[in-house]
Amino acid sequence: MITLKRVLAFKHVTLFVLLLLTACGGGGAAPGNVNEPQEIVSESPVPSATQVPSVTPMPSVAPVPSATPEPTVTLEPSVRIVSPETGDLITGDTIDIELEIVGFIMDREAMGTARVDGRGHWHLFLDGRQVQIKAGEATTLDLVPTGPHNIRISLRNNDHSTLSPEVDHNINVDVVAE
Repeated sequence: MITLKRVLAFKHVTLFVLLLLTACGGGGAAPGNVNEPQEIVSESPVPSATQVPSVTPMPSVAPVPSATPEPTVTLEPSVRIVSPETGDLITGDTIDIELEIVGFIMDREAMGTARVDGRGHWHLFLDGRQVQIKAGEATTLDLVPTGPHNIRISLRNNDHSTLSPEVDHNINVDVVAE
């Protein structure tokens, strides 16, 4: 079934081809780039000593705009502890942590080097005390004592400075013995 969208698309393609052929003189491929002016050298059939070949520059052909470019979306950096969730009851002394990091590139090799916007790592705090510095989207805390705990992840620049504004996420969990 032919739709209005297909008919319009065909008309646009046909118009483009006609414009292109008109701009190129309708002949085969011209040497060089179609976006650069070309020169046509014309000489009379029998040149005399007083006749000089004339040079006529061809008009420039404007590039044909492509489809509308996709808008660039710049995401603000964010971090979220996906697992465990706040309020979870953890059995045993090990906590496996999974993160979701958006708009920020983990750069393990650059830890401790000069700041590069949008790149870095994270610091993990357990009950307000820094216990890990890593780059990635998962980690494990071992030998966690029983009781309530606050886990906080803070995104950091390569030079360990906090982002401005600070980007972090925290949860509260309870650890019980096995």
